[in-house]
Amino acid sequence: MDMTMPKGNNKPPVHPVEIFRQSFTFYRQNLAKLSAIYVIFNLPLTLLSLTPQIKAVQNQKPTLATWVWFLLLILCSSWGHIALLLGAQKPVTGQTCTAWQSISQGQRMLVKYLALITGIFLFIVGLLVTGMVLGLLVTLLSKVSMILVILLYVLLLVAVICLLVYFLLRWSLASAVCVFEQTWPVPALNQSLVLLKNYIDPLTGLYGLMLLAYGIGLLPVILVQVMAGANAENPAVQTGITLYLFLVNTVLATLWATVTVGLYKKLKEIAGTHVHA
Repeated sequence: MDMTMPKGNNKPPVHPVEIFRQSFTFYRQNLAKLSAIYVIFNLPLTLLSLTPQIKAVQNQKPTLATWVWFLLLILCSSWGHIALLLGAQKPVTGQTCTAWQSISQGQRMLVKYLALITGIFLFIVGLLVTGMVLGLLVTLLSKVSMILVILLYVLLLVAVICLLVYFLLRWSLASAVCVFEQTWPVPALNQSLVLLKNYIDPLTGLYGLMLLAYGIGLLPVILVQVMAGANAENPAVQTGITLYLFLVNTVLATLWATVTVGLYKKLKEIAGTHVHA
């Protein structure tokens, strides 16, 4: 799809606080629907995770049951995220959509979305493996100079972290592009790069606000674990923490989806392209 980007260096301003405020307005108006979508997908998983059978699967060495549980988590969380994006996108673009309609539409986009997250995962693994291989090669210099080896290790670590941050930030709208424009991974990643090319600072600001919200939400968990001390691993304490995290994510995961949609819509408007329904 051809895009008309603003010419010159006078890029239109994008204020993270303003996008967050506008997104929060839509979020409040549609909280019931978005929360319903989140609960439909994640409440069964949360309750299953509390059963002795699933706890045993999580604590044992990888088996067929472990992989089935892991794949079920990936499938349900991916489908749920697609449905949340669709549920948040419709009101932001002035349309109406029920929770079940968002879930039904999300099913049709699941294959492309799974292909996208698989591609990103393989990129991360490939980058980490490359870093490890280079690290092994660096060890061959240990007989020459340990100071040189340590310096190269530090530089290699910094390079890997910088590359991960660079691409993950610029690909952070790929999921929205994949869902709203129904594209496969490579076009979605490229489109995300184009949209965010000149707007990494606002993106970082939005992420900072969301991380602050998550930090506030997780503060009670940290306090409980500190106060519980040696009893923090008590099954009753762990069950309470799990249920609390479910409730917190019912609020924050839906807010994150709405903020993502708000940023996507703003950048598409700047790019002069139509926001797909």
